[in-house]
Amino acid sequence: MDQQQLPQIQDDEIDLFELFGQLWDEKFLIIGATFVFGALAVAYSFLVTPVYEAKIGIKTPTIDQASPGFPILLTSNNNNNNNNNNNNIQSQIISRLNQRLASLDFLQSFYPQATNPFPTCVHAKPYRNCLAGVLQGSLSFKILDPAKNNFALGSLDAQLTYKADIDGASILASYVSEGVVQIKAELVDELGRKNAIDQKNLERSIEELDRSFKAEINREISLLAQDVRVAKVLGIEEPQQQSNVSNQVISMALRPANSGDDAVSGGNAMSGAASANRLSNIFLGSRALEEQIKNLQERRDQPGLFDPRRPPLTQSLQRLETQAEQLREWRDLPLADVTQVLVEGPVSPKKQLIVALAVVVGGMLAVMFVLVRNAVRNRKARMAEA
Repeated sequence: MDQQQLPQIQDDEIDLFELFGQLWDEKFLIIGATFVFGALAVAYSFLVTPVYEAKIGIKTPTIDQASPGFPILLTSNNNNNNNNNNNNIQSQIISRLNQRLASLDFLQSFYPQATNPFPTCVHAKPYRNCLAGVLQGSLSFKILDPAKNNFALGSLDAQLTYKADIDGASILASYVSEGVVQIKAELVDELGRKNAIDQKNLERSIEELDRSFKAEINREISLLAQDVRVAKVLGIEEPQQQSNVSNQVISMALRPANSGDDAVSGGNAMSGAASANRLSNIFLGSRALEEQIKNLQERRDQPGLFDPRRPPLTQSLQRLETQAEQLREWRDLPLADVTQVLVEGPVSPKKQLIVALAVVVGGMLAVMFVLVRNAVRNRKARMAEA
């Protein structure tokens, strides 16, 4: 049985020298196939439309700590609180820009079908679906931290992949710039409306405070006017000692005319500290009391100077007015710095890689063809001999 298996084992062995000889005999076929594949790859690389990448970066502004709540393009300082506010506003601006630029509605509004710059969407129906494909496949946006990413152009990087038959750099630059302009206009309007509402509310609070202050002063003037009348009735024009006139007589003079029910319901109006204060006012004399009334009238007409509750509200109003002025100036300033477009490419086709792969694949296919063909021939020859 061992003698019967020996020829079969010998037949199954692979002779490398024989295989190499077979490949050498078919060297022109292998070289020709490899050359054909390489030539086809070279032709494809030069005939296909090259694809480029355009990149642009958006850098957010800095803010002044004296104007919290909205960005003003001023040089930032090293204050930690200011930097935190700045980072917060920067992230809000970048987030809104990213949402706007990645919006299909904005892309269609900026590039309606009449001004469509994308050749693939010229005859597309519906046009909106084609733009959605462009937005998903060719146009991309990435929020990056330039401090952590050495390759970031800005806080928001936009990239457009396009073929050489369109001006991708111009398309990307105009699209991003329009998004920045729209977001800036919206921010100015929103912050302007908020500032106007805050100013109106603050002005209303100041008016109510002034009315309250004037009402308090008028009450004091009214009481002093009564004291003046009493002092004149008693003939007290200059300051006098209280012992010179009967307190009982003065108390009767100060009693209200309708002291019946009011005295019962409100208590004795001239009791305690109030009574003592009124009595002391009478002895100051009518002239001194009239001078006090004059001073109170001056204070009443200038609440901003004499009401201690007024300065904080006035300062807040001035701060809002300053912010409104800064907003008007900000309309002429850029919301963000847009870098120049960086064009890379062609990113495809990668000619060297395509040619190299074609040569390798062509050579491998040619070698496999030669080996398979010779194996089939040898098998047929053995079967014929058997």
